Amino acid sequence: MSQLLTALPVAELQPWIHSYRLYNFVAAPASSLRLYPGTGAELWLTRHDQQGSGLLYQRGRAMELARPHGPVFAIRFRAGALAAFCELSLHEFVDAFLPPTALWPDSRQQLLRIQRSDAFAEQCQLSDRQLLSQLRDQHGAASSLLARQIFQQPATFRIGEHAEQIGMHRSQLSRQFHAQQGVSAKHYQRLCRFERFLRAASFSRGCSLCELAHAHGFYDQAHMNREVRLFSGARPTQLAEHTDTPLFYSPLAGAS
Repeated sequence: MSQLLTALPVAELQPWIHSYRLYNFVAAPASSLRLYPGTGAELWLTRHDQQGSGLLYQRGRAMELARPHGPVFAIRFRAGALAAFCELSLHEFVDAFLPPTALWPDSRQQLLRIQRSDAFAEQCQLSDRQLLSQLRDQHGAASSLLARQIFQQPATFRIGEHAEQIGMHRSQLSRQFHAQQGVSAKHYQRLCRFERFLRAASFSRGCSLCELAHAHGFYDQAHMNREVRLFSGARPTQLAEHTDTPLFYSPLAGAS
């Protein structure tokens, strides 16, 4: 992969959309691309290869994709934000690379215009219009707000305490969250912790794994190792050395 361009959406979308991104995939020894779970989502639109276009909504496992060729325009959604743009239950999108029209079945032509444009600025402008037309709740569904709150403090957030504060039983809150976000609130909290660790491991080269485990709310290093293996299938040291990881988990790519 070579250069990466980024741009912000219009102000009205910034609570929901982190950024627009242009990846440029060049020839590489590996024919596949390994991506790890995260709290946000990305919609990929490839310019030349239709098979490379799709929605990434990884919540439980790493995914191997055929490495795209050439430019890929991506819309990066913030933590929990996809529910504000989608009529369907998000459990249908979890850990599957689905075509863009699965998200917006009636927007094929609009998506093709974004996809086929060879100007990044125009792709951003077209995406602004498409996303504004699909935004269902500008003030935030309860599950989206809860997802962001969990993301901000995954090490200390207590789902039971939050449910009590809002007068809801914990199991009811988790069912509601699962219906709208595709995973339980508890699973999502573990995912937030994993994502924050993965970013820190990629960029905080001076920190030991023990320090990272403590900083991100793991009980100990053994607990961190189990959780990292669960979500990625790899050891923490392997993730830190993966060449593609910093691109997708850099501070700029966060879903906060």
